[in-house]
Amino acid sequence: MVPDWSAIGLFAAGIAVGAILGASAALLLAPASGEETRYRIANKVSGADDDDLWDQLAEELDRAAAESEEEAHEVKEVLAKP
Repeated sequence: MVPDWSAIGLFAAGIAVGAILGASAALLLAPASGEETRYRIANKVSGADDDDLWDQLAEELDRAAAESEEEAHEVKEVLAKP
């Protein structure tokens, strides 16, 4: 039996297009900002060791705490308006 190379190529092209569209949608709909997403991707690609991972975790927790405080302050300002 001879494989149908045109069908196989079409299937592979469909997978590639689907992967590209899925990645694009994930980046566009991600809850993190573009800067934070790029930071996370760069850290994953760089292959950080365990000590760096703990430092990164501490930085992310500090950043999340700061964002939460800013959002809480904004909510208090909105609620305080007459």
